[in-house]
Amino acid sequence: MAPRHRASTGLHWRRAAFAVLSVWLLVAVLVVFFRGLGSAEQSGSVEQRAAQYQRYLGHGWYPLEVDPFTPTATDHARYIAINYSAGGRSTILPAPGWRRLTLRLAPIPCADGAPQRIEVAEGGSILGRLSPPLRWASYRFALARGGGPVTLRYSCVIAQQAPGRGLQSARYLAILLGAVSGAP
Repeated sequence: MAPRHRASTGLHWRRAAFAVLSVWLLVAVLVVFFRGLGSAEQSGSVEQRAAQYQRYLGHGWYPLEVDPFTPTATDHARYIAINYSAGGRSTILPAPGWRRLTLRLAPIPCADGAPQRIEVAEGGSILGRLSPPLRWASYRFALARGGGPVTLRYSCVIAQQAPGRGLQSARYLAILLGAVSGAP
């Protein structure tokens, strides 16, 4: 009787180990299914943050894109959500109570190598003229009226051709926009 008891005890432990391993695998699959993988989760949070400023974009912007980003010492994200400017001018629609506007921009250099120049205006008032360096930076503007459309005019645009389609479906770019915010 004793040998038979040992065989059933060994079988019991194997079944228990199989059950524990099966439950562990099921939980691991469910966690990935519901929470996603690390990079996908990070990309989602970047898109969520960028969705907050999409309502302030008027005419002259391409839709939101999430691109890989090489972080600097002060940046923690590996992805950045950006809107490319579309054509020679773009508009921002500040919230009615804003008296200050902050834009996070990176210029695209002109085809001839000249620096990009940007004129920022609200109605007939010039809020500023920029000749930004080739890097991301934040720019603040005091709004003249607050809440009116702000227009960005660019000194040049470059054509980014779509692969296989030539200039027929090219995008005409001047700057990258990474954030819009404001304050009363």
